[in-house]
Order: sequence, then structure tokens, then C-alpha cells
Amino acid sequence: MNIIFDAIWRQETMTTNREEIQLTSSTRTACIKSFLVLIIFRVILVVLTFPLNLIPIIGTMLFIYINGYYYAWSLH
Repeated sequence: MNIIFDAIWRQETMTTNREEIQLTSSTRTACIKSFLVLIIFRVILVVLTFPLNLIPIIGTMLFIYINGYYYAWSLH
């Protein structure tokens, strides 16, 4: 009985999973690309705004504000 159930289950799920796998893989690829772009942008932003930390109080506040704004968007 289990052999018949397993055979039918594989047959029915394999036909629908092929379409879902293609859709999932394209969605996953797009998500990974956008994530990598955000990471690269954040690293460049941190490197460019790092000299702001040399200014005692105002520079540190600007550094936190600028980088925190984009960090919050990446977490949202």
C-alpha cells in the first residue's frame, strides 16, 4: 500500500514542482541580486562617509544618520 501511495505522490508532486521550481529559482535569483546590490552600496557608503567620524560630535551624528537611514531600509 505504501509503495502505491509513494508512487502516486511522486507523480503528482513532480509535475507541479517543476513549474514552481522555475518560478522559485527566478525569484530567488532576483532577491539575491538585489541583496548583493544593497550590500555593495552600503559598503561603499560606509567607506565614503567614514571620514565624517573624524569630526567630533557633528560628524559622528551625520555618519549615524546617513548610514542608519539606508540600514533601516535594508532591514524593512
